[in-house]
Amino acid sequence: MGQVNVGSWLAEIAQYMHSNTLGVFGNTPTANIFLGALPDSPVLAFGLFATGGPYYTGDPLNHLELQALIRRTKNIDGLQYATTLFNLLDDKWNITPSFNGRITPQHRPGPFFISAAGYPVYTLNFRAVLGRS
Repeated sequence: MGQVNVGSWLAEIAQYMHSNTLGVFGNTPTANIFLGALPDSPVLAFGLFATGGPYYTGDPLNHLELQALIRRTKNIDGLQYATTLFNLLDDKWNITPSFNGRITPQHRPGPFFISAAGYPVYTLNFRAVLGRS
C-alpha cells in the first residue's frame, strides 16, 4: 500500500462515528465532530487527530496514531461517550470504506483534563495499522 491520505482516513473515521450516532459530522451547523481541532463551540464536541506512527518495517503513514478528545459538561457524560467511542474502535478491522486495517486502543477510557472553560475533556489514543485485510 502506498502512503495514506491522513485527512481522508480521519474523515472516514468521523463518518463512522456519525453513522453510529456518536455525533454529527459534515458541513452543517449542528456538526460536533471535528478533524484536527476541538473548537470552543459547541461545548459537546469531539476532536479527532492523527499523526504518523513509529517506523516499523514499512511506511510510518501506514502505522498511524489516532487521538480523540471528547468534551462534555459533566464527568459521567464524558466517560460514557469515551466508553462508547472506545467500544466502536476497540480492535476493529476494516471499518472505513477506503482503508483496510486494524485499530487498537492504547488505553481504556478514564484520563481527562479540564478545558480552559471548565469542561471535562476525555482523551483516547489508538494505533492503526493500515493496508491489511
